[in-house]
Amino acid sequence: MAQDSAAKGKAKAASASRPLMAQLPRFTAADVPALGPAETAVELPTWDPAVPPGMPGKGIAQHPMLYIGEGYNKILLVNDGKVA
Repeated sequence: MAQDSAAKGKAKAASASRPLMAQLPRFTAADVPALGPAETAVELPTWDPAVPPGMPGKGIAQHPMLYIGEGYNKILLVNDGKVA
């Protein structure tokens, strides 16, 4: 319960400058099922999250994003450097 409150507080603070971040807890809360009733589990794609030497940025930890990928039938939500 405290974790849910913390997540909501974090989302509220982010909402002023990034309003869509306030929606993130709707997808990452503990009571959100991993799969919907009509979904089947698929293996997540793999990638190397490391940033090559000399390149700017922090890889997938740089920005939250929603990835809908090329020939892949799932949507990946990336936040805090992790696939949610």
